[in-house]
Parts: sequence; C-alpha cells; structure tokens
Amino acid sequence: MTRMHLATIVCALCFLMSPSAAISQSYKWTAPEIDVQEFEGAPRDQASRLFGVIPSVSTMQIPLPVPVDPNDMLMQDAFDRSDFGSGYAIATFGDSEDPYAMFRLVPNVNLNTTYNTGNPGDGLSPSTFALQGSNEARASGRFAMDTTAASLKSDVQIPSLTAQIYTEIRATGSGQLDFRQIYGRAGNWLGGSYFSSFADSGTLPQSIVLNAAPAGAIASPSVVQLQYVRLFESGLLVGAAIENPNGSDFTLVNATDVPLLRVPDFVARVRYQPFNTWGSLQGALLLRQFAYEDIGTVEHFSPVAVSFSSNARFKTFGDDNVRLGVVGGQGAGSRIFGLNAAQIAAGPSGTSLVPLQNVGAFASYQHFWTESLWSNVAYGYAYAELSPSMTDLTRRSQNGWVNLIWNDPRGKIALGLEYQVGQQEIGDGRHGLNHCVQLSMQIGKGYSAPEVPSGESATSTERGMRPYSGGGVPSSGDIFPRL
Repeated sequence: MTRMHLATIVCALCFLMSPSAAISQSYKWTAPEIDVQEFEGAPRDQASRLFGVIPSVSTMQIPLPVPVDPNDMLMQDAFDRSDFGSGYAIATFGDSEDPYAMFRLVPNVNLNTTYNTGNPGDGLSPSTFALQGSNEARASGRFAMDTTAASLKSDVQIPSLTAQIYTEIRATGSGQLDFRQIYGRAGNWLGGSYFSSFADSGTLPQSIVLNAAPAGAIASPSVVQLQYVRLFESGLLVGAAIENPNGSDFTLVNATDVPLLRVPDFVARVRYQPFNTWGSLQGALLLRQFAYEDIGTVEHFSPVAVSFSSNARFKTFGDDNVRLGVVGGQGAGSRIFGLNAAQIAAGPSGTSLVPLQNVGAFASYQHFWTESLWSNVAYGYAYAELSPSMTDLTRRSQNGWVNLIWNDPRGKIALGLEYQVGQQEIGDGRHGLNHCVQLSMQIGKGYSAPEVPSGESATSTERGMRPYSGGGVPSSGDIFPRL
C-alpha cells in the first residue's frame, strides 16, 4: 500500500477518535430492581469452589451483548432475544445491585443427522462441492451423524469499565476443540477474533447447518482484528478496523512465487439503527493490497483493491422479516461465502498480479408460525472474475434453503429440519451440485429471562424474554450492534 493510502487510513482513524467527531453515547450501567436468587443447580459451597467467591445469581441484565450466531437454534436472535437471549447474568460478584463483575456460561450440545449428495466442505459452501466426473462426485451420497456444533460460550463483564471478555469453543469434526471466537473489548475498542467489520451478521439468515450462509453473503465469524466505533445519539454508528490479511485467497503469477502480507486489510463502515428499533441499514468499505515475491527476489505489489458491501433488514407483518445483502468490487475474495474456498480475490494478468471482480447478493424471509415455531427461506448468488489461466476455480455459485425450527419457550431444547441445495460452476464450465437434508436437535440453555412481563410486545412477553433496558444501550444491539 502506498504512503498516501496509509496516510489516508491514519487520518480516518484520528478523525473517528477525536472528541469533536461525535458526542459519544453514555454506556453507564444501571442495575434494575431485582430479587436475588440462590445459585441454581449447586449448593453454595460448591459454587464457591467453582467461582472462587460466593456468587449471587440473578435476573439482572448484562450491559453488553455477545455475537449473533445465525446457526444456533436456541438463540435465534430474531428480536427481543438479542444475542445471548435477553442477556441475563447467571452469577454476579460484589454488591447484588451494583456488581463489579458478572458472568455467563452456556453449554450447548447438538446432534445432527445429515444426508449430502455432493461431498461438501465446511458450511456447505458451494465452492467445496465435488465436480462432475471427479472421484468425489462418483462417491456421492453420504449419511452422517455428528455433534460438531457442540459449543461452550462464556462471557465475563465489568460494568464500571464497559469491559468484556468473550470466548466460544466448538467441537470440530476430528474431535478437537477450536476457538471460534475470542475477543476482549473496553469502551469503544474491540480486539480479537470476531465477525469482520465488512459484515453485518445480524442480517444473516438462520440455518441449522453449522457455518452455513447464503452465497454472496459476508460470513466471516473468526477474523482477527482491532476495531473502533463511535455511536451518535441518532443511532448512527461510524467505525473503522484493521483486520488480519489472507494470503491464500488469490492466485499467484507463477507457482514459484511467495505471497507477501505487508499491510492489514482496512474496513470502514457506517450503520444506522435508531434506538428501540430492530431494522437496520449498513454500508461498508474494504481496502486490500496483494503482493508477492518472485523467484528472483523481486517484490511485486498490486493496485489497492476496493470492495463495497451493504446490508439491510426490516419487519414486514408482525415479527416476520426480510434480510438483504449485496457486495461488489475487487478483491473481497474469501470473505464472500460461496467463493471462500477459491483463490479468486486476485490473479495473474500477464506478468502482473491484479485484483479481480467479486460480487454477490442474497435475500431471505423469516416467518413465525407461532411463538415457538418459525421458518427461514434464503437464496444467495456469487460471481468471480477469472483470469484465463484460472480454469479450475469457482466462477459462479448459488444456494438456497428452507427450514422449520421449533424452540422450547424455556430455551433448553430445539429441533430443526432443513433442506438446502447449492451449485458451483468453475472456469472450464464444469459443475458441482449438492442436495442436503439435515435434522438437528440442540440441548442447552439459552439466556432467557424468568417469565415476567417485559413491558414490550405480547410476543416478547410470551417468550419469557426481556429486551435490554439499562445503560442507554439500544434494545437490539450495543456499541458493536449486530442485531
């Protein structure tokens, strides 16, 4: 990246952090009036050994929510559930009405029964489907049962500092444990592995398939980054982030070339979500630069690649809602689902490395049949420009699904059934196709509140959920809102 581009980025960050840039929203936490209860499920001496102090378990709300999980059936994050259900602590430390720390811990176990025809990879990304005529395609049709969506989510917060440490550990197919997300934040800063700022995860359609997303969506839940945002009183959020660059999603000029990762990716975004509303609109800008060193030790740098994304969501009838997304420009590459397993962000043009066009779009509709039964219908499409030599990489991908999800109103068990179909086309015209049927059961404990009136709609009351109310935090998000 040239000095001019680096100077532009530095100036943008300085503007965002300057006191004159905005009137920063106050996030002082105010504890609601509550009845403190005994620690559920363990005697107090056992709780003392577990936490190091004797905690008090309560229904008080935690100021900062945690990431949306569009593949979690118990925390489907439609409206008032807002991330970890409604965000209630299971343990507080210190004064019960003014705690110095709060703690949440949620284990979830999933049993998935799946049948696939196209030997797909992670998340059923179309770019991983077996191609016609290949040995993998000849071995089509696979029945599997697994528990790879099992997870353990923990969250520790210090309200006086608006500070948080969050981790999510998931079981992998090989039986290993993997940190899907781990981050810390204080005030308006966030650092760690988290959703890319180029994405708006609150608009992702719900699927019961782990890591699934519509083609054309920005679905990157584990991007290492440093992020800063400012939230205006109108509900307008302005943010910027530097994110870990990816050296494996572009094609080098020669097989002997070595990719260079000299500068981070830069993301700027603007998001609008008025307080006490669910609908939102976000626009984001991504800057990347690709570089490599040839066998003669000469370094080559591409022009700066620029991509744009936009996401929106809004209610239609009752709780039914529409979610939309579009991305376009050069160099988005692996950030676009459906193209994420292909090296299409940049490619050779003669003896040069140039960014390539990557575009995508998706749409979905969520319908509530009852308070505890709902369906999602989604479709997505992605396209990648290819150089003439890139004949074995994904040019087009598309997928769609329909599902039916039932959620125990207590937030302890959920059942889901989903049919999903997807297709990819590579540069030489060959195709890969996959049909998937999955039946899932999830057992765990979502962060549902006691069944007390919420002061909100009958829908949220009947679900036993209470939306966020304290500290000036929007009812469906926070200073890093996803919902």
